Amino acid sequence: MTNVVDETKAHVVLDVIRIDQEQARSRVDEVVRSTAEETLNGLLEPR
Repeated sequence: MTNVVDETKAHVVLDVIRIDQEQARSRVDEVVRSTAEETLNGLLEPR
């Protein structure tokens, strides 16, 4: 059984976690770009 207190707590928890999608996308782009660059540079280095 759900009561008003449980619903209020759930609402508060949802408000605590916020994700800036643009910032997250930018960070993922940065990680992917640097990983791809490192991989390609490693493949191009003479052995």
